[in-house]
Amino acid sequence: MAGANKVAKNSFLYTVANMVTKASTFLLLFIYTNPNFLSTEDYGRVNLLTSFTNIAVLLVNLSLPYALIRFYAEYKFDKEKCKKFFGTIMTFMLVFGSAVVALMIIFRNPISQLLFKGIEIYPPVICTLLTLVFNALYQMYQSILQAKQQGGKFAKNSLLFFFFHVGLNVILLIFGRGVYLFGFELGGLNGMMLSLFLSNFAFAVYGIIDMLRHDMMSFRVDKEMLSTALKYSAPLLPHNIANNMASYISKHFLNAAGKAFENGIYSVSMQFSSVIEIVQSSIHLAFRPWFNDKMKLGEEGKKEIVDLASVAFRISAIVCLGVALFSQEVVMLLSEDYYDAWKYVPVIAVAHAVKFVYFTHTFGIMYDIKQSKKMFFCSGSAIIVNFTMSYILTEMGKYTMLAAAICFLVSRSTAALVSVIICRRNDIIKYNIKEMFGKILLVAAFSVAGLVPVNVLYVGLENEIELFSLTFFINIAFKLAVFAIGVVFIIGRKRNEILSLIKGIIKKKIK
Repeated sequence: MAGANKVAKNSFLYTVANMVTKASTFLLLFIYTNPNFLSTEDYGRVNLLTSFTNIAVLLVNLSLPYALIRFYAEYKFDKEKCKKFFGTIMTFMLVFGSAVVALMIIFRNPISQLLFKGIEIYPPVICTLLTLVFNALYQMYQSILQAKQQGGKFAKNSLLFFFFHVGLNVILLIFGRGVYLFGFELGGLNGMMLSLFLSNFAFAVYGIIDMLRHDMMSFRVDKEMLSTALKYSAPLLPHNIANNMASYISKHFLNAAGKAFENGIYSVSMQFSSVIEIVQSSIHLAFRPWFNDKMKLGEEGKKEIVDLASVAFRISAIVCLGVALFSQEVVMLLSEDYYDAWKYVPVIAVAHAVKFVYFTHTFGIMYDIKQSKKMFFCSGSAIIVNFTMSYILTEMGKYTMLAAAICFLVSRSTAALVSVIICRRNDIIKYNIKEMFGKILLVAAFSVAGLVPVNVLYVGLENEIELFSLTFFINIAFKLAVFAIGVVFIIGRKRNEILSLIKGIIKKKIK
């Protein structure tokens, strides 16, 4: 139970950090979607570039954060080995990352033509490429804190990074308009990508200094440790790249099809649905190191994992349902250009419910060193399905925002299915699949039940509900009732376990 409490405590810390950043991000949408500061087209371009960053940084870090967390459990009782291991990873990352980014800058023209059609190379694309190496170093530093289960420090750094980045964004968006440096305007798209680079640079340097100050690393490379880490992480690279391409593919095809305006709207849909990741990512961050410890206990440890995952999945499903139902009201507060964004959130929310199934199973696959090489089959199959569907629909001229959301859902379902098959065939760990599938169906069913009556049957899907009108409040009241009933069905017989987990989190926080 002490292990579960540790997960609860760290989940709480990660959740607080994520909640603050996500909540603030929603407030910032009023600035980011304001046409006086950033056009709908440029908002779509910003999201395309940042999505690329999330993928390309994996080419720089070679999935070593996963190896770091996996092998820290082997070295954590020997301070000198830990210091050598951390130093080896960080030093290699700095050298290798710089080489990869240098090559990307050299070949910036073909890369830009292929991936960033319609976006100027100088300075937004260049800033994006320079960001990669520093983003990789900062992520590695945060992974070290995660491995050591220092949730408080991890959360503090996340918040500081976020507010530093946001502060630069706001300053450049508001005051950078009409201000030029070396012939380039500091506002708009240029300012957003410049602030991303400066933020990652500053916090990567801070992370290295902090580790050196606490004698956690030194600039050296142990070939044996590096070889062991790379043998584990390298096979995960295709998987991680494919996994992060899920949201990038839709933005790429919309941008390539000349639908920059629609790309901006769809980016808002993805932004709203990312609220789900507040809970999911927090659970995953705390769950992963605890998962590795429990797997060492054999069947007894696996039972604890399955029980806790069942409770966590229900919490995730409730959040998915809430986002699917109530994103509409928040979207209505933005610029009228983005009103249609809420229509695609329910599909994406169901995809995130499926995503939880995928991640819980991949923890087991990544733990089993022999089976970890099969991770690419999970994400790779999903990307092939997503890319193929998107390409065919684009060629048919039918690739719309709804098509993008459906392709995203199908790809997530494919990844989840393959991960379940691998876990079951190799007897790694067996979650209650029927239970998970049933909860996903409940999320979908109650999303339809809450959205169709007023928006489709009464108002009409093509019509907009007037903000703060009688229909607006009737719609909210109806959805609240549907949400309450849905929560009861999703919780099922796990009410006491969920309450116990929440109480444990609160008690830990009070202490």
